[in-house]
Amino acid sequence: MQVTSGAASYPGLEARADINVAAGANILAQKWNGNESYGGQFGDSDPALVESWYFAVWAYNGFVYGNNPNNPSFPASRPPYHGAGSLSRGSYPYQELVWGYLRNPLEKDGELVVEPLEVSYPDPTTIPDQSGLFSVDVPLPEPAHTDPCQEECPPSGCPPDELRTLLLDDLDAGFTVEGDTEEHASGGYLDHFRSAALAPAGAPTVRARFTGTAPWSGAFDVAAFVPLDPATCTDVRIAVDACGAPVAFSADQNVPGGLFTSLGQVVLRQGDPVTIEVTNDSADPDASHRVGIDAFRLTWRGEADLASCDEPGEGEGEGEGEAGEGEGEGEAAEGEGEGEGDEPLRVPLGGGCGCAAGAIGDVVAFGSWLGLFGLFGRRRAGTDCRDRRPT
Repeated sequence: MQVTSGAASYPGLEARADINVAAGANILAQKWNGNESYGGQFGDSDPALVESWYFAVWAYNGFVYGNNPNNPSFPASRPPYHGAGSLSRGSYPYQELVWGYLRNPLEKDGELVVEPLEVSYPDPTTIPDQSGLFSVDVPLPEPAHTDPCQEECPPSGCPPDELRTLLLDDLDAGFTVEGDTEEHASGGYLDHFRSAALAPAGAPTVRARFTGTAPWSGAFDVAAFVPLDPATCTDVRIAVDACGAPVAFSADQNVPGGLFTSLGQVVLRQGDPVTIEVTNDSADPDASHRVGIDAFRLTWRGEADLASCDEPGEGEGEGEGEAGEGEGEGEAAEGEGEGEGDEPLRVPLGGGCGCAAGAIGDVVAFGSWLGLFGLFGRRRAGTDCRDRRPT
């Protein structure tokens, strides 16, 4: 994929696959939400059906006549792209290139990169043969195909989107800090973050606390945002005080920053207080390193036994977070996509399956298939995970 996201101004981020895919996810979500302008909708615009995304994928590359399937520059009898009898790339509008790769994925070393995904094409006669923006209701192509990467809600149902994620930031009213820290105007989740000099393990001189309220009951993934320099500590001590007892984690910040890193899981009970404490004591042997203090994201992942919520004690998690290491190649600095704005994408990808978790980058629709092209969509979640558009 090729988009302009602003990441090029942060060395080490411009070629990271995860940053590029996150940028693509953000753009595609914007196009989906603009369906009333970008073509209209297919059927009832169910985001769980792959065919519903035709106009959004078209708009991702530019909602122009050059991508209209009725454009006479494309052979009228063209077979599906990347399949038997396929013509050259220039013989297809952009969205049909994507559809072709879904049906006939790329191979590496003789093996398919992902499993094929069957997808139906719309009848071109139902799409206006015109340039410029338009909005129409188009019959859903048959047969329609359900996104194979979907969340299975428990009997009690999935939480609504606004109760699915708890974000805690050092700019929140519930944040407090004891000890000497340095404030930084850029490089954090919401630009601002703090850093502190290291102290010997077991003898912290800085304690930062983030407080909030559990939005839902169940198991929550905990992720910490890794700020940019000077956040370089290899052993950041983090304790999440939720159900039962504090759970301890360690995060490595001496990695390319600018995104969340997964720490592990905790159990929360709706309405209970949640406290996350970061201290500056560390086993990091490099005394010049600093602890970054910035933001945390807790994302609901399913039901959990809440018995521990009434049994205070002491516990310790074994998770150690590391920022994702994108090995692929992307081109966030320049290209043909429609990235709006100059800010770098700060939020990483979350789990592939399931409804959107309320943060950009928790991407679902099309799952790993569109990941080949940096094309992901976000789906908002109602009780059955299908009843609202993404935002």
